[in-house]
Amino acid sequence: MRKVGWVVLCLAFAVGAVRAQTGTVADANGVYFASKGFEPQLTRAIPADYPSDPGVAHLKHSCVFDVVVGVDGRVQSVRLENVHPSPFDANAQRAVEESAFDPVSLNGRVVPVRAQVAVTFHGDGSPAVPELEGGPTFQYPKATYSPHAEFSDEGRRKKVSGVLLLSFIVTEDGMPTDVEVVLKLGYGLDEEAVKAVNQWRFSPGRLDDRPVPVRLTTEVSFRSR
Repeated sequence: MRKVGWVVLCLAFAVGAVRAQTGTVADANGVYFASKGFEPQLTRAIPADYPSDPGVAHLKHSCVFDVVVGVDGRVQSVRLENVHPSPFDANAQRAVEESAFDPVSLNGRVVPVRAQVAVTFHGDGSPAVPELEGGPTFQYPKATYSPHAEFSDEGRRKKVSGVLLLSFIVTEDGMPTDVEVVLKLGYGLDEEAVKAVNQWRFSPGRLDDRPVPVRLTTEVSFRSR
């Protein structure tokens, strides 16, 4: 089968910045991806206390959540993205759920937005404050193995060319998960792109030099010949 290379791999922040301005990057539920300049701002960050267990009082840990901020600035949904559970998760999630944001507008209309929020416990017993992921101590994941997507039989037969957009999470173990097609191309090519991304491997993202899950997007470009 003829193979095609992926065009660009970048954080949802980067791809979303271009697409959101044209109103095209939203998931099936109409929720847009946060991007630089197109992201909710924390107006009330509720600190998370350390667990009552004294055995974890000096441990460092970052909990990362996929958060949907509604049109009223309230948190609509929160999902923990860490693969490995920790004693910090419950307190961190409660803090995120109780925090509030400035909503985001697109073309004069307030829209729901998906962003990543990190709650980092620094090992000193002090409360952990939620913050949008992407600060100065944050490092992006890096692909270490990225096999190309292949043309589907239908796509090759109909000489289809085009670009589709995928969103997925790179876990703290460097594995892709929750791969979803944000912008479809059809003709069996979406499935081939998902199949390829599921084989990718990464050096995980890091926050305060600790591995953390990170949501990425990638454009996969198919060009018939």
